[in-house]
Amino acid sequence: MTNIEKRRSDILKLVKSLDITPSMHINAVEKYQAVANYLQDHGIKCDIYPQGSFALGTVVKPINKSGYDLDTICELFTEKSETTAKNVKTSVGNVFAESERYKNAIEYDKCWTINYADISNCEFGIDIVPAVDEDSDTKNILVSKSSSHTELIDTSIAITKKTDETYRWSTSNPKGYIKWFNKINEPFKNYDRNNRRLIILEQNRALFNSVEEIPEMLERSSLQIVVQILKRHRDVYFNRRKNGKELRPISAVICTLAASIAENAPKEYNPFELLDFITNELKIYSELSNMEQIRFTQKHAQKNLITREKGKWVLMNPANPNDNLLDSWNENPDKAPEFFKWLSVVINDFNTITTGSDAKFFAAMENAFENNYVRSSSLFEDYRKCQANTKPLSINPVKPWGY
Repeated sequence: MTNIEKRRSDILKLVKSLDITPSMHINAVEKYQAVANYLQDHGIKCDIYPQGSFALGTVVKPINKSGYDLDTICELFTEKSETTAKNVKTSVGNVFAESERYKNAIEYDKCWTINYADISNCEFGIDIVPAVDEDSDTKNILVSKSSSHTELIDTSIAITKKTDETYRWSTSNPKGYIKWFNKINEPFKNYDRNNRRLIILEQNRALFNSVEEIPEMLERSSLQIVVQILKRHRDVYFNRRKNGKELRPISAVICTLAASIAENAPKEYNPFELLDFITNELKIYSELSNMEQIRFTQKHAQKNLITREKGKWVLMNPANPNDNLLDSWNENPDKAPEFFKWLSVVINDFNTITTGSDAKFFAAMENAFENNYVRSSSLFEDYRKCQANTKPLSINPVKPWGY
């Protein structure tokens, strides 16, 4: 194994350690299915299903928490016209309040959160978002607005959102988004799939007797690993920045950009080739910060994933034409430049795999995955020895919130 191959292998092992384990996955599924059964046994006819990173296979362990959050939708079998947003939200909460097991559920603006502490000795929280099927009139309007992916609109739902004491509906479409992502991810997942599933089986003989028993949601393609890498790097980078919580890009932006670009990439790419392909393609859009849209289009005729017409940043949710994923960039003018600064750091950090000394590589991985996490990993022991007299890379050395 060459030095580059070893570095890549060590990174993949580190990313895997940030992922949810198979036993935790199985336990989490049992937990939200138990919630669904309890609600149904107490008069709430519904289906609970995962959304977000758990459903997409892009989970990464949070930096400042000892556990994971699982996002789910609790879709009630009720017509939207026959109920209200308040009734949907409170009916679920009332059943929880009467339960000895779920009485400590916490209400937030969109969800009820149930916290556990017994999943593989790891804290675990399930966010349950009450919803109903979106009405046909709204779906027809969404279809008329959509320039592509109209086939995804049918799974749109109306979730509840509470502001102060007022409840209102908000259109969402997690099933449609998952379908969109999975279609792009499928060729990456199918490449060398049998070998990946055999590895999962060998590492989890206590859980599975054959590859047929392995849940598809436990597989990780090159695309899913790239999204995990970007999300972890995002978390580390913005955790060190002043006002980082307000500036960090949401996961939906990262996932949508990565998948959209990956659709045109060779499906045999390993995670590092695909990461390079995606980040260098994304870097082109940084020109929009200082260039009018018409000039950008003239220079890059086929680049229309991100647009900036009349100063307004736009990246549409592929499953919801009402959802501009970059709305927050327009509300906070610092977010776009910070995103592209972060992107440059990602490119520089992962270039050290092939161009940097062991000391520089180790420092870059501290930047990417968080210094304490990397230093505590036996995978990076040899690199750490080379780095003994080298200071970690600095994002912003003159600032007290820098590295």
